[in-house]
Amino acid sequence: MDTNDSLLEEPLGLRPQYFTFTGNSTSTTWSTVADMEAQRRYKLGRLWIIGNRCEIDGTVERYADFVGATGDDEADGGPPHAARYITREPPLFRLPSMELGRSLYEPEAFRQ
Repeated sequence: MDTNDSLLEEPLGLRPQYFTFTGNSTSTTWSTVADMEAQRRYKLGRLWIIGNRCEIDGTVERYADFVGATGDDEADGGPPHAARYITREPPLFRLPSMELGRSLYEPEAFRQ
């Protein structure tokens, strides 16, 4: 986090106020230790959703279960719609941010 903050702060002159948990090509990666540190440093955090699974402290789990969303995963391979969007009372360090490109059946759907 120090390195990333510095890389942004040097050219912009501003210290980042927000954090995003990212992932790889198959899942989102979340860590209890990173979450605690992000809460200490930042105003809020985004949880970048890549599919219906996420890695929680090294164990792959269903994303909807992790964020407490009910319902089956959608036909597009992503989590239930309830898990994809910010609600009135979101957890401030698990704000969903959907990778829409992986949720589309065809590129033409995105262009429309």
